[in-house]
Order: sequence, then C-alpha cells, then structure tokens
Amino acid sequence: MSKDVINASPTKSFFIDNLTRDLTLEDAILDLVDNSIDASLQAQHFNLSPDVLWEAPSSDGAQSHISVEVNSNCVTIEDDASGIAPARALDDVFRLGRVSTTNESRLGVYGIGLKRAVFKMGRRITVWSSHLEGAFKVEITPEWLEDETNWKLPLEELTGTGTTGTRIQIEDLRDEIRMRIEEGTLLTRLKDALSTTYGLFLDRVVAVKLNGVPVESSGIPIGRSESVAPGIRTMTRGDVSVSIVAGIRPRDGGEWDIGPAGWYVVCNGRVVVAADQTTLTGWGVAGPQFVSKHRGFVGVAFFFSEKPALLPWTTTKRGLNRESEVLQVARHEMMAAARPVLTFLNNMYPGDVPSEVIEREIADGVEKTPFHRLIDVGEAAFRASVAPRKSRASTISVQFKARKSDIERARKCLGKPGWSAGRVGRHALQYLIDQECPSE
Repeated sequence: MSKDVINASPTKSFFIDNLTRDLTLEDAILDLVDNSIDASLQAQHFNLSPDVLWEAPSSDGAQSHISVEVNSNCVTIEDDASGIAPARALDDVFRLGRVSTTNESRLGVYGIGLKRAVFKMGRRITVWSSHLEGAFKVEITPEWLEDETNWKLPLEELTGTGTTGTRIQIEDLRDEIRMRIEEGTLLTRLKDALSTTYGLFLDRVVAVKLNGVPVESSGIPIGRSESVAPGIRTMTRGDVSVSIVAGIRPRDGGEWDIGPAGWYVVCNGRVVVAADQTTLTGWGVAGPQFVSKHRGFVGVAFFFSEKPALLPWTTTKRGLNRESEVLQVARHEMMAAARPVLTFLNNMYPGDVPSEVIEREIADGVEKTPFHRLIDVGEAAFRASVAPRKSRASTISVQFKARKSDIERARKCLGKPGWSAGRVGRHALQYLIDQECPSE
C-alpha cells in the first residue's frame, strides 16, 4: 500500500513574520550595533569580565567606530572593526540559528540577531564586509524573500581594501518602519537607548554616532561621597558570575525624580534592563515593594559569562527571562544588598520628625561616580556615616479649621475682641490643660 508524503517544510514568510513580530525598530537597530561591538571587542582582545568594572578606561579612548544612519529611505550601520571572515559568512552568519560553537561572541546569543533585525526593517539588504581573510558582498532582494523554495544566498567575493569593517544597508523599508521614522520621535528614543545600553562600552571600546552626532554615555546614576559608599556582593552560579552593587544616586541639590531609580541589569556589559521597579528584579518578591521613599535607590547587577546563552536575557536582549535559574538566585542577593540602602532611605522620610533629617544632608553630598572609582574591589557593606540625631524640637505646630462665628463667640466671651484666631486657640488649649490635665 503506497503512502502519500506530506510537505512539512517551513516557509520563509512564516519565519520572517514570526521572527520579527515582537521586535521593535529600536531593538532591531541595537541588534546590529551588538554585532559591531562584538567585532570590536574581539579585534581589541578586550577583557570582558567582572574585572572590567573596576578598571579605569584606557587613556587611548575608543579604538573602534560605529556609524548609525537612519532616514525614511534607508537604515545603515557601519563599523571599522575586524569584519566578517568569508568562511563564517558562508557557513554561519546568514543561517537562522547559531551554527558555530567556537564563536567568541559575547553579545551574540541565539544566532538570529542580524537576520531578524534586517528582515524587520526592509526588503532589500546589502552586507559588505572586509576581513583579514578576505572581503565579500551579500545581497538579499525582495525576489529572494518571496521565493519559498530558495534558501541559498550568493556571496560575491571582493578585492580587499586594506582596511577591515562591515557595512549593512537596509533599503525598500517596510511601510510601518518608514512611518515610525517619519513620526519624528524615533531618533531621540534611539539616542537614549544607545546611550543607556552601551554605557560601559562607549568611549572605552567604541565611539558611536547617530546620523553624524556622537552618542555620549548616560552611565548609571550611582554615586558616593566621604560619608556614603555603596555596598557590593558577588556570587557565582555555574559558569555565570554576578557582581551586585547597591547605593544611592546624586540629588543634584533637589529632590530625586522617580524615573532613574531601581535596578539596572547588565549582561556581559550590555544594559538589558534599566531603572526597574517591578517584581522582575525582586521588588515585592525577594524584598519590599518599590515605593516613593525608594526613589534615591540605584542597584546594578552585572552578569558575566563566556557562554552568553546562560545569561538571563531574552532574545531581544531588552528584557529578562523570569524562569532563569541564575536570575532567581541573584534576585535574593540583590535585595539583600538593597536592604541597608532602603533602611537609610526610609529614615530620610520618617513621619514623626522634622524634614531636616541628617540623612538628607548626607544624601546631598553624593556625587555621580564612575565604577572604577566607586568602590574597592571585593565585597563591602553599604556605608552611610550618620551622625547622632539632634534632639527633637519641644514644640509642634497645630493647625485646624474653625467656623468664624465660633471664633467671634469665643472672643466675645473672653472679652478679647482683638485676639487673633491663633491666640484664641492657644488659650483654649491652655485652659484644657489647666482644668482637665493637671500635672502629676
């Protein structure tokens, strides 16, 4: 008896539509920047380990450059890093999913970043790359995307120019992408994302320009002073090491705004979550819920591993995998590190003492500090040198509303028509104390 054979092969449209559905335009561009930073790290033999937190940046500054150009016709990312070896282009880079197990990538995880990013944005993609082993060009056309049977891409070998680097150009932008760009807010959002996400790398490893304008690192707003130093804890879980720093941020002469407060989670130097105030980083799960009193708190959890797939980031690298074992263990360490900081902040806003508490004076002295000057290497407890409280004032203000007719009636009864309402109130309190509350 003969059997029919079912065609269960996947289609390109299925892959492309589902692969890009939950990816934002900002995420797509950051995915491509990740590749350029990865190449820069490898070219510079950069020591991407927990030790980098405590090392001062080289006086040479950034050695690689990345240019991001975005307009309604084209998106281009170009770098002068090590480039892509033709052999890797043939066997690995353009495959959907990671093939190589020996790749030294620290920011590339699942092998879908480049493909997902370019498919998200446009229908005509050209990749040029120059490497010490050779140069090439690959072009993805609308016709190739529509051909459900052809999964092969032609690679055109080029003559080397003597320099290395990669250029990715996306044209024939999708309508929704063009609309986002023309909306007018994308560049500001993208600049902020670049500044925050790559704060550890900017001016240390790479210099990034967005439409020709340099992107400056926003850094993580944590600080110290002579009276205040953040706490640090470390832990290791398998092949993942975690460094946790918890402290307070500068007040800049005024009250803290709530926006930048919370936990920052960094995976292999890339900021994955910024200023989180939710259960994702342990608030209300491994510790107290985040409340307005905590708006001066900043905590940073640095996850490092030579095996990026073990880190707790999602495929977009802009979120955390709640089921990650190392994250679940780390959250308890994070909130343990946060506890003395939160106690300090709670004491700044007590309900029964004057507002001029000593903790506020101490907090006013905190200045934003780079990590290599933040704290000595090794574990340390959060420190805040709080002087003994001054004795509380012996008086307190009493305010309440009263009917005008009652105040006039009291004045008439007392024969004091010129007394103020406050004077009448003080007299009433003194009368109550003398008549009903005699001293013991």
